[in-house]
Amino acid sequence: ASAATSESLREARMSLLVNPSQEGSRGNNLRTSFDTSLEADTSASLPASQIGKISSRMMCCNMILSITGSAVLGVGAQMKTLGWVITPVMLFLGAGMTSEMVWLVGCTCDRIEEKREGNIISYQDFAERSLGVLGWWASAVSSTFALVGMIIGGLVLEADNLNIAFPLHLKWPFGGDTSDAGRKWWALLVSVTTMVYCLVDVGSLLHGSGIIGIVLTVVCMFLVYWGTFGQLGSLGDFDTSCMDGVDMPYHSWGINQGVGSGHSFSTFMDVFSVTSYMIFIFAIVVTLPTLRSTMASKNSMTRVSVISFLVVALEFVIIMMISYYIFGNLGPQNILDGMRTDRQGALPGWWG
Repeated sequence: ASAATSESLREARMSLLVNPSQEGSRGNNLRTSFDTSLEADTSASLPASQIGKISSRMMCCNMILSITGSAVLGVGAQMKTLGWVITPVMLFLGAGMTSEMVWLVGCTCDRIEEKREGNIISYQDFAERSLGVLGWWASAVSSTFALVGMIIGGLVLEADNLNIAFPLHLKWPFGGDTSDAGRKWWALLVSVTTMVYCLVDVGSLLHGSGIIGIVLTVVCMFLVYWGTFGQLGSLGDFDTSCMDGVDMPYHSWGINQGVGSGHSFSTFMDVFSVTSYMIFIFAIVVTLPTLRSTMASKNSMTRVSVISFLVVALEFVIIMMISYYIFGNLGPQNILDGMRTDRQGALPGWWG
């Protein structure tokens, strides 16, 4: 019936083109019906549920870009605690654990929607459909604190990076270590940027600046690889007799003997810190319901996530290995701090 109606409208349209005298209210109605029919024919080529959705390939690329962020600057330093073997294992273990959580979230969302208990658009929707009102409140509070923590962590890292690139030599008015004054000033300055989100439409801002995030991520990864491999040429400048210390070797296969200053609790906290870092790298579970709702094929969410996690893990493990080979257990927490060439005084050389 739909095909017959479309065909009759096309014939009527052709008759209008041949005989313009029919232009009138009837002609306008036919033209409007014809245009509407063409729109329907165009959209009919795709299922209604997939119109405006993104493909699995695009989702995979977006997830890789979102995961590959500031964590790349500190991932190499995690090798100082757990050594050559355990650290990469923890990285892939973190990817595996997060993949399981993705699978659980996906299965739960599928079951909820199959029972027609509502569509899952946000993480709060997922928590409410799964655990009730209490789950909604728990997810709202926990995700809010998690985002606040991520923002604070990002600001601290930005302050470190800016102080390395553009050091400030101003006295900090609230005391403390004078050598850390520049980083504190930068932390205060970059914190002001959070006011922007109180004054603008965040949705429009993110939509307009989306391409900037992609470019910055790609450039950041390129520079980190370039800077890390570029230090291989300076490795010969470091006297090998200075590498191994009394309590800490330059490289370690397992847990570093010098971690925790010999105290068991401190060692446990350092190991736990590395473990949490490896989980934090893939911390996108809170965004999964929203990401899933934008996909044309929701069933491929788990497969896309696993592929993304594997790609990011391979990217990071290369940086970790090269960085640890060069800097060893004496390397900085931030990989950018190991690329300096203008150290003076008490911190000579790139290995300081």
